[in-house]
Amino acid sequence: MTRLDAAERDARLRLMQADGVGPAAIKVLAGAVPSAEEALRVGVDAWRALGLSDAHVSALDAAAHNPVEVNWPDGWDLYWPADEAYPGLLAAIDDPPMIWVRGNVAMLHQFCTAIVGTRKCSDYGRRTASMLSGALVAAGACVVSGLAYGIDAAAHRGALEEHGSTVAVMGCGPGRVYPGGHRTLQRQIAEQGALVSEFLPGAKPAPWHFPRRNRIISGLCRATIVVEAYDSGGALATAARAREQERDIFVVPGSIEMPMARGSNRLLADGASPVVSPMDLVDRLRLLGYLPRVERARRTDGGRMEDRGQSVERRGHGSRNGPAPLPGGLTDGEERILKVLSTEKLTPEVIMDRARILPLVFWSALARLEAARHVRILPGGRYGRSSGRGPGVAPKKRASRSTPPGDRLA
Repeated sequence: MTRLDAAERDARLRLMQADGVGPAAIKVLAGAVPSAEEALRVGVDAWRALGLSDAHVSALDAAAHNPVEVNWPDGWDLYWPADEAYPGLLAAIDDPPMIWVRGNVAMLHQFCTAIVGTRKCSDYGRRTASMLSGALVAAGACVVSGLAYGIDAAAHRGALEEHGSTVAVMGCGPGRVYPGGHRTLQRQIAEQGALVSEFLPGAKPAPWHFPRRNRIISGLCRATIVVEAYDSGGALATAARAREQERDIFVVPGSIEMPMARGSNRLLADGASPVVSPMDLVDRLRLLGYLPRVERARRTDGGRMEDRGQSVERRGHGSRNGPAPLPGGLTDGEERILKVLSTEKLTPEVIMDRARILPLVFWSALARLEAARHVRILPGGRYGRSSGRGPGVAPKKRASRSTPPGDRLA
């Protein structure tokens, strides 16, 4: 962030601490003047000319004359909606606030996807949130969530484990840790990603903070993914704000017997897009133009990241009856996946476990294999080997007549 002079820092703190100067008034001011200092300096006549209410004008006048009562927190920057570094998607909502950011503000300008859900999630929901997060960051996305227990924490950890981008939007002010059990997680996100808050430094979490936090989570993102949600709660509120903001909503289907899936299943009934598998989600985000169609890097056997170049597209390469050749041949991870799928059709979770591949390597390898038609997705989210053989894989020896059918390679 460009270093702010003392007058601008003072003006931003005055506006943030002022009662009655909310995000709606901030949006009007930021649309008219480039800085908080100028917003306070222009005076009563200019505020009225901008169409601000008498209540807003009174609050702004008080802010211009009252002393600053809060200290600037160490390690945090405060962004005005007119700042060049302020995230454009958030600036486009009806009520964009001034936001504190600690960490890498550039992450707020990546393609961001929210992953949200209930605190009281199932083990399946927790695993799914982590798996989706890992697949998204491997594809180049930044995962945004609310730092709560349950689905939020799993989403953040899934991104961190893959050394990807993640942003936590807090329901308290800078200098606070909430929930208390997430002190280490909050520190890791600050170091590897970014923390965001619109509240005064030191502000304790309050019930009315969380609806405001939720509209920032959805506002930063082009897509919101709901993993598990009860009939009411923050995840459904975030999805509602995403719909108001005209953003895409995806939902992980859940069992009709699970109470923590009733709300999320209702979103599906109302028209949200179902998440069939992590790779299916990534593919659809690519088709929407949100994610690049080029895989930026792959991990070599030695753990070093190297540029892959242009990936094989799903369509337009190879014959209809067989796989297309893969640039550079098969990697070790791709060979392991094909070996696991040689006799069975399995879900991605089972394939990854049996192949003993790290998630980041797995999703990249599966994407290449699927794009080149070595594997295909089947009903129920399972994957199987494609029936045809192409130049990308060496032909297998013909099985002898004595070989039992169950032992033959697909």
